[in-house]
Amino acid sequence: MLASRIALSSLICLTSALPATAQRGKEPPVLIPPGAGTEASSEQQTAQESGTTIVGGAEELTTSRQPRSLPEKIKLPYSGNRKIIDVNGNSISSTELNQLVAYYQSFRPGSMDLMLRDAVEALLPPKVMEIRYRDDLPAMKKRIEEALSAIRSGEMSWDNAVAEYSDDYDEDNSEGKYVFGRENAVQPFDRFSHTGRVGQIHGPFLTVYGYHFLEILDYERATTATDDLSTVRHVLVMYPDLKKRDAANENIRSFIKAQVRMAKITVLEHGAKNLLAPPKRLTSPLR
Repeated sequence: MLASRIALSSLICLTSALPATAQRGKEPPVLIPPGAGTEASSEQQTAQESGTTIVGGAEELTTSRQPRSLPEKIKLPYSGNRKIIDVNGNSISSTELNQLVAYYQSFRPGSMDLMLRDAVEALLPPKVMEIRYRDDLPAMKKRIEEALSAIRSGEMSWDNAVAEYSDDYDEDNSEGKYVFGRENAVQPFDRFSHTGRVGQIHGPFLTVYGYHFLEILDYERATTATDDLSTVRHVLVMYPDLKKRDAANENIRSFIKAQVRMAKITVLEHGAKNLLAPPKRLTSPLR
C-alpha cells in the first residue's frame, strides 16, 4: 500500500499543467484504440484491439452512457509501422503515433502537427521508464497477468484482486475506481478509458508507472466530447524502484520528469524533427 495514491492521483496529468480531477466512487467508462492504417473505420479499429474483454450486458446501455465511437474515417499521419523516434534505445513507432492522433481527432480540433507533437510528448515518459526498468518487466508482467486471469476466471473479485495485486490501493477505494475527463491521465490510460464499450477490460498495458489493466464501468457524454467523463477501475503493478522512491516520500513525478529531460532522443526520420518541443529538439542529430 503506497503512502501516496500513485495510480491516478499521480498518474493524472504527468506531462501537462492540467488539474488533477480524479474523483472516487462514481460510475465507470470505455475504450477502442485506433488502427494503424492511413484510414481506419471504428469497426476495423475495434477488431484490431488486443487484450480486450467485454463483460456482458453493456450492449443494453443507451448510447449516451457509452464512449463515443471514433469518426468513420480518420486521417492518420503515417502508413505502415516503423520507428520514428529513438528514446534511450527504446522507440516511438508510427503505429503508436497514429493511435494517439486518431484519439485526439475524436474529440478536439487542431492541426495534425500539433496533435503529433502532443502525442510525442505523451509517449516520451513511458518510453524512458520502460527502457530504464526493462529488467523488471518480465516479473511485473507475470504479476499483472495473474491478477487479470483471477478476475476473468471469477477466482477473485475486483476488491480482492486490487488488495492482493495492485500498488494503487487503499481501504477507501477498494476497487481502484476513478472518474475523470479526457487528457487528465497519462497515456495510454487516458485513451483506453475514453474509447470502447462499457464493460470492456483493456490491458495489460504499460504507462510511465508500470503495468495496468482497467475496466470501463460507466460513461457520461457531455454536450461536447471534450468534456466527457469516464469511470474506470484498475489494477497497477508498479515499477519496484518507483515504489521504493514513493515509500521514501520522494516526488515521483519530479523524478520521472528529470529522467525525460536527461534522455537521449534521436529523430529517425528527417520529416519528424519538428515533432519535438524546442528543448528536446536540440538533442536531435537532425536539427
